[in-house]
This record gives sequence, structure tokens and C-alpha cells, in this order.
Amino acid sequence: MRHKASLTYVAKPTLNEADVKAVKALEAICTAHDCAILKLELDYKFSAAQAGGVDPAHKNEFLCYDGKYLVGYAGISSFGGSEPEVAGMVGPAYRCSGIFTTLLSHVKAELSKRSVPSMLLLNDPLSKSGKAFIQTLDVDLEHAEYEMFLKLPWEIERPEAIKKGIQLRKATNQDADEVAHQNDIYFNDEAPASEETALQAGTGPDRKPAAEA
Repeated sequence: MRHKASLTYVAKPTLNEADVKAVKALEAICTAHDCAILKLELDYKFSAAQAGGVDPAHKNEFLCYDGKYLVGYAGISSFGGSEPEVAGMVGPAYRCSGIFTTLLSHVKAELSKRSVPSMLLLNDPLSKSGKAFIQTLDVDLEHAEYEMFLKLPWEIERPEAIKKGIQLRKATNQDADEVAHQNDIYFNDEAPASEETALQAGTGPDRKPAAEA
């Protein structure tokens, strides 16, 4: 376990290029260790920051350093909905040290300042450490998301399916009812997520404090 006195926490509105590089390096270590996928939205948030689309008064990026090395990260992503998404990670060698508990407390304090009552805390079910940490929280399962991949015709084991009239096109506003209908058919019943689970967590003081897994 790392000594907490050696850790430094930094909160900032956006990430610069060096920050993004460091976070991606930590992400690579964590995903290789856990065989899990992290939805950090780094490129999207960096582009938004470059375009001036981030309020400088808001802290969205929370980083933990051991000396000059980044060992923990949590980020807030907003996509125009009522609840922001929060995702993060801690390096395998630094887990069980209270790092993500501290990062999440900073996130919740920031969202409380903005009068945001809740957030979506993301976790891939394949991440055992993430699941263990979430089990210590007073949160509710909100929804599950699945990652889908398109295999091109020459990659499909049964290419004859393409020959039977299957066509792909970009969805339009006119497809909204059909999309909703298909979502109801396939996702109406709760089921384990194959890639990512979002949990609803309150940001106010009435929620039970978290303990680091």
C-alpha cells in the first residue's frame, strides 16, 4: 500500500496534451491488467476544450500523482443530458490505498457546487476491482450499455447473409420510433452488460460515504 503522504491530487477544468498522454498511458496499463474497457472520452473532451466549449470555472479532471507519475484519474463527461458521466481508474500497484475514494469525493464536491444532484458512475463488469469498489457504494443500477462492432463482408463467417438483402445506413430522425421499439424489445429486461455498466450515484451529503476497494 502506498503512503498517502506521498500522493498529490490535482483538479483542473481540462487536460492539456501532456495530461492526455499521461492518462492514456495509465489507461493502457489498467486495461491490459484488467482486460476491461474504460470510457474516458479523452479525445472528445480535449477537442471540446480546444474549441473553447468548457467552462473554466468547472473542474472536470481529477488526477492523482505519486511524485511526477500519474497513478489515478477520474473525469466528468457531459453530453447535454441531466446527469454527467464519471469514469476513472487507479494503477494496479496503487489500488487499495483510498485513491479512487478521494478522487470520487472531489468529483462529488464539484458536482454539488454545480447543484447537480446525481451522476452516472461507469464501470466495465470485467473490471473486478471496479465491481468491488462499487459494491461499497450506496448506488443503484441505472442501465447497461453494449459495445457493437461492424464486421465488413469479407470478415463475416457467413457472407451469404449480406447477399440476402441486408443493408446498413445511417439512422435519421424518422427512425426514432423504430429505434425506441427495438430498444424496448432487446433491452427492456435487465441483463449483465458485456462492456459497461452505469450506476446512478448521488452527489449530496445524504449518500453513504464510499470506502476504497
